[in-house]
Amino acid sequence: MENIKAIFLDFDGLMLDTEVACYAGWQFAFEMHGLEYRLEEFQSIVGTDQSPRSLLQERAGHTIEWATVNPKRRAYELELGQAMELKDGVLDLLESARSRSLKQAVVSSSPHSWVDPHLEKRSVMHYFDTVVCYEDAQNAKPAPDLYLKALSQLGLAADEVIVFEDSHNGSLAAKRANLKCVAVPNEITRGTDFSHADLIVHSLDEVDLDELDTQLWPS
Repeated sequence: MENIKAIFLDFDGLMLDTEVACYAGWQFAFEMHGLEYRLEEFQSIVGTDQSPRSLLQERAGHTIEWATVNPKRRAYELELGQAMELKDGVLDLLESARSRSLKQAVVSSSPHSWVDPHLEKRSVMHYFDTVVCYEDAQNAKPAPDLYLKALSQLGLAADEVIVFEDSHNGSLAAKRANLKCVAVPNEITRGTDFSHADLIVHSLDEVDLDELDTQLWPS
Protein backbone atom coordinates (compact mmCIF):
# COMPACT_ATOMS: atom_id res chain seq x y z
CA MET A 1 0.00 0.00 0.00
CA GLU A 2 1.68 3.17 -1.23
CA ASN A 3 -0.69 6.07 -0.60
CA ILE A 4 -3.00 5.50 2.36
CA LYS A 5 -1.41 6.22 5.73
CA ALA A 6 -4.61 6.55 7.79
CA ILE A 7 -8.37 6.14 7.81
CA PHE A 8 -10.76 8.57 9.52
CA LEU A 9 -14.25 7.39 10.43
CA ASP A 10 -17.32 9.37 11.36
CA PHE A 11 -19.25 7.85 14.25
CA ASP A 12 -23.03 8.42 14.24
CA GLY A 13 -24.67 6.64 11.34
CA LEU A 14 -21.43 5.12 10.08
CA MET A 15 -20.26 2.94 12.96
CA LEU A 16 -23.62 2.72 14.73
CA ASP A 17 -27.15 3.46 13.51
CA THR A 18 -27.58 6.10 16.19
CA GLU A 19 -29.04 8.55 13.68
CA VAL A 20 -32.08 6.28 13.31
CA ALA A 21 -32.60 6.40 17.08
CA CYS A 22 -31.99 10.16 17.21
CA TYR A 23 -34.52 10.87 14.47
CA ALA A 24 -37.09 8.64 16.17
CA GLY A 25 -36.49 10.44 19.46
CA TRP A 26 -37.13 13.85 17.93
CA GLN A 27 -40.15 12.55 16.04
CA PHE A 28 -41.47 11.46 19.42
CA ALA A 29 -40.86 14.95 20.85
CA PHE A 30 -42.68 16.65 17.97
CA GLU A 31 -45.58 14.20 18.21
CA MET A 32 -45.93 15.06 21.91
CA HIS A 33 -46.95 18.51 20.66
CA GLY A 34 -49.14 17.31 17.80
CA LEU A 35 -46.49 18.17 15.21
CA GLU A 36 -44.67 16.34 12.42
CA TYR A 37 -40.89 16.21 12.05
CA ARG A 38 -40.05 15.31 8.47
CA LEU A 39 -37.07 13.19 7.46
CA GLU A 40 -35.72 15.82 5.07
CA GLU A 41 -35.61 18.31 7.95
CA PHE A 42 -33.50 15.92 9.99
CA GLN A 43 -31.32 15.08 6.98
CA SER A 44 -30.38 18.76 6.61
CA ILE A 45 -28.65 18.79 10.02
CA VAL A 46 -27.24 15.24 10.14
CA GLY A 47 -23.50 15.35 10.74
CA THR A 48 -23.56 18.82 12.30
CA ASP A 49 -23.92 20.06 15.87
CA GLN A 50 -27.35 21.54 15.15
CA SER A 51 -30.46 20.44 17.03
CA PRO A 52 -34.18 20.33 16.07
CA ARG A 53 -34.89 22.11 19.35
CA SER A 54 -35.39 25.60 17.89
CA LEU A 55 -37.61 24.24 15.11
CA LEU A 56 -39.86 22.50 17.63
CA GLN A 57 -40.03 25.66 19.72
CA GLU A 58 -40.95 27.75 16.67
CA ARG A 59 -43.65 25.40 15.42
CA ALA A 60 -45.21 24.83 18.81
CA GLY A 61 -45.85 28.56 19.17
CA HIS A 62 -45.55 28.42 22.94
CA THR A 63 -42.89 27.80 25.55
CA ILE A 64 -41.75 24.18 25.53
CA GLU A 65 -41.43 22.47 28.89
CA TRP A 66 -37.97 21.09 28.10
CA ALA A 67 -37.55 19.68 31.62
CA THR A 68 -40.37 17.28 30.74
CA VAL A 69 -39.78 16.77 27.01
CA ASN A 70 -36.03 16.12 27.00
CA PRO A 71 -35.97 13.26 29.54
CA LYS A 72 -38.79 11.49 27.68
CA ARG A 73 -37.11 12.00 24.30
CA ARG A 74 -33.73 10.85 25.57
CA ALA A 75 -35.20 7.79 27.27
CA TYR A 76 -36.95 6.82 24.03
CA GLU A 77 -33.75 7.35 22.03
CA LEU A 78 -31.65 5.45 24.56
CA GLU A 79 -34.05 2.51 24.52
CA LEU A 80 -33.68 2.27 20.75
CA GLY A 81 -29.93 2.80 20.63
CA GLN A 82 -28.59 1.02 23.69
CA ALA A 83 -28.54 -2.46 22.21
CA MET A 84 -27.27 -1.44 18.78
CA GLU A 85 -24.27 -3.34 17.50
CA LEU A 86 -21.55 -2.04 15.24
CA LYS A 87 -22.70 -1.82 11.65
CA ASP A 88 -21.67 -4.41 9.09
CA GLY A 89 -18.09 -4.04 7.95
CA VAL A 90 -16.86 -1.78 10.75
CA LEU A 91 -14.76 -4.35 12.60
CA ASP A 92 -13.40 -5.81 9.37
CA LEU A 93 -12.32 -2.34 8.25
CA LEU A 94 -10.64 -1.59 11.58
CA GLU A 95 -8.80 -4.92 11.50
CA SER A 96 -7.81 -4.40 7.87
CA ALA A 97 -6.35 -0.98 8.67
CA ARG A 98 -4.50 -2.36 11.70
CA SER A 99 -3.00 -5.22 9.68
CA ARG A 100 -1.61 -2.62 7.28
CA SER A 101 -0.23 -0.46 10.13
CA LEU A 102 -2.48 2.45 9.20
CA LYS A 103 -3.34 5.15 11.74
CA GLN A 104 -7.02 5.35 12.64
CA ALA A 105 -9.21 8.14 13.99
CA VAL A 106 -12.82 8.84 14.81
CA VAL A 107 -13.90 12.34 13.76
CA SER A 108 -17.37 13.32 14.98
CA SER A 109 -19.52 16.40 15.50
CA SER A 110 -20.93 14.73 18.63
CA PRO A 111 -19.30 15.33 22.03
CA HIS A 112 -16.85 12.96 23.74
CA SER A 113 -19.49 12.26 26.38
CA TRP A 114 -21.53 10.54 23.67
CA VAL A 115 -18.89 8.99 21.42
CA ASP A 116 -16.31 7.67 23.89
CA PRO A 117 -18.68 5.52 26.00
CA HIS A 118 -20.11 3.94 22.85
CA LEU A 119 -16.62 3.05 21.60
CA GLU A 120 -15.61 1.67 24.97
CA LYS A 121 -18.82 -0.33 25.43
CA ARG A 122 -18.24 -2.03 22.08
CA SER A 123 -14.54 -2.62 22.81
CA VAL A 124 -13.16 -0.73 19.80
CA MET A 125 -11.54 2.31 21.43
CA HIS A 126 -8.12 0.64 21.28
CA TYR A 127 -8.13 0.73 17.48
CA PHE A 128 -7.96 4.51 17.36
CA ASP A 129 -4.92 6.72 17.62
CA THR A 130 -7.17 9.70 18.34
CA VAL A 131 -10.84 10.54 18.76
CA VAL A 132 -11.71 14.08 17.69
CA CYS A 133 -15.11 15.38 18.77
CA TYR A 134 -17.27 18.50 18.85
CA GLU A 135 -15.37 20.26 21.65
CA ASP A 136 -11.94 19.70 20.07
CA ALA A 137 -12.26 22.32 17.32
CA GLN A 138 -13.86 25.71 16.83
CA ASN A 139 -16.48 24.60 14.31
CA ALA A 140 -18.34 21.34 13.76
CA LYS A 141 -19.04 19.80 10.35
CA PRO A 142 -19.65 20.84 7.59
CA ALA A 143 -16.68 23.08 8.44
CA PRO A 144 -13.35 21.26 7.94
CA ASP A 145 -12.04 22.09 11.44
CA LEU A 146 -12.48 18.66 13.04
CA TYR A 147 -10.72 16.92 10.18
CA LEU A 148 -7.92 19.45 10.16
CA LYS A 149 -7.52 18.86 13.90
CA ALA A 150 -7.20 15.11 13.36
CA LEU A 151 -4.60 15.65 10.63
CA SER A 152 -2.61 17.90 12.95
CA GLN A 153 -2.79 15.50 15.89
CA LEU A 154 -1.52 12.58 13.82
CA GLY A 155 1.02 14.55 11.80
CA LEU A 156 -0.53 13.61 8.47
CA ALA A 157 -0.95 15.33 5.12
CA ALA A 158 -4.41 15.48 3.57
CA ASP A 159 -3.41 13.28 0.63
CA GLU A 160 -2.47 10.42 2.98
CA VAL A 161 -5.97 9.85 4.40
CA ILE A 162 -9.27 8.27 3.41
CA VAL A 163 -12.40 9.44 5.23
CA PHE A 164 -15.55 7.33 5.60
CA GLU A 165 -18.72 9.39 6.08
CA ASP A 166 -22.44 8.68 6.02
CA SER A 167 -23.85 12.23 5.75
CA HIS A 168 -23.85 15.09 3.27
CA ASN A 169 -22.49 17.51 5.88
CA GLY A 170 -19.78 15.12 7.05
CA SER A 171 -18.58 14.31 3.56
CA LEU A 172 -18.61 18.01 2.71
CA ALA A 173 -16.41 18.69 5.74
CA ALA A 174 -13.95 16.04 4.57
CA LYS A 175 -13.73 17.51 1.08
CA ARG A 176 -13.29 21.02 2.48
CA ALA A 177 -10.27 19.63 4.30
CA ASN A 178 -9.01 18.30 0.93
CA LEU A 179 -9.39 14.69 2.01
CA LYS A 180 -10.38 11.68 -0.05
CA CYS A 181 -13.90 10.72 1.00
CA VAL A 182 -15.88 7.51 0.65
CA ALA A 183 -19.58 8.08 1.32
CA VAL A 184 -21.55 5.27 2.96
CA PRO A 185 -25.21 6.42 3.03
CA ASN A 186 -27.50 4.86 5.62
CA GLU A 187 -31.25 4.57 6.05
CA ILE A 188 -31.49 8.21 7.13
CA THR A 189 -29.03 9.83 4.68
CA ARG A 190 -29.72 7.77 1.56
CA GLY A 191 -30.94 10.07 -1.18
CA THR A 192 -29.04 13.16 -0.01
CA ASP A 193 -26.32 14.81 -2.10
CA PHE A 194 -22.97 13.00 -2.18
CA SER A 195 -21.86 14.32 -5.57
CA HIS A 196 -18.73 15.83 -4.01
CA ALA A 197 -17.55 12.49 -2.55
CA ASP A 198 -14.82 10.54 -4.31
CA LEU A 199 -16.73 7.27 -4.07
CA ILE A 200 -20.11 6.01 -2.83
CA VAL A 201 -20.58 2.48 -1.45
CA HIS A 202 -23.64 0.81 0.03
CA SER A 203 -21.84 -0.67 3.03
CA LEU A 204 -18.42 -0.81 4.66
CA ASP A 205 -18.55 -4.51 3.77
CA GLU A 206 -17.71 -3.43 0.22
CA VAL A 207 -14.51 -1.62 1.21
CA ASP A 208 -11.14 -3.05 0.21
CA LEU A 209 -8.31 -0.75 1.29
CA ASP A 210 -5.87 -2.07 -1.31
CA GLU A 211 -8.38 -1.41 -4.07
CA LEU A 212 -9.07 2.09 -2.72
CA ASP A 213 -5.34 2.80 -2.66
CA THR A 214 -5.15 2.33 -6.41
CA GLN A 215 -8.65 3.57 -7.26
CA LEU A 216 -8.41 6.93 -5.47
CA TRP A 217 -4.73 7.53 -6.24
CA PRO A 218 -4.46 6.47 -9.89
CA SER A 219 -0.92 6.32 -11.20
